[in-house]
Amino acid sequence: MKRSFWMTMFVALAWVTLTGCGQVYVNIPPAAGDMATHDPNDKTARQVQVAALRGVLAEYPSDGTVRVTLPEGTTKLHYATMLPKVSESAIGPDDAGDAATDLHVRAIRVRGKSGEVDVVRDTGDQKGQVITVRLSWQPMDEWKADQLRSWSAITDDTLRTAKSAQNPAPPQTP
Repeated sequence: MKRSFWMTMFVALAWVTLTGCGQVYVNIPPAAGDMATHDPNDKTARQVQVAALRGVLAEYPSDGTVRVTLPEGTTKLHYATMLPKVSESAIGPDDAGDAATDLHVRAIRVRGKSGEVDVVRDTGDQKGQVITVRLSWQPMDEWKADQLRSWSAITDDTLRTAKSAQNPAPPQTP
């Protein structure tokens, strides 16, 4: 009797782990009428952001410090734990000093085992470059950046959005 209970529990746990069940739907910013999570401090949202930012830096290396602005509502605690995972040279929006590159996470979309993150990249010579990072999750693995798409059209709206991200609301305390 006990053996069949534990065997059932093991099979259920293995099924959840291997199928990716438990992965949440995330929309940041929220879409009208959606049932997704909108919390940038959610574990999946944090993991996807780190993977996306690392993917951007792998494709477009920075020559120095990288200033990272995460979505509004991200706590100071999560800034402190996420930034070192992004890059050794990553600093937050409130940290002093000049940055060679500014990265702004503008949107997060997760659907089960796949996701997309929109990142606005500013460098000294290029402002408002929008990069969409497509990610995937595999069992027993982390989120991985599979594909990056850099949008060539830089609009006033993109620049305005990136500019407003430079002066975000202060991170919330946990």
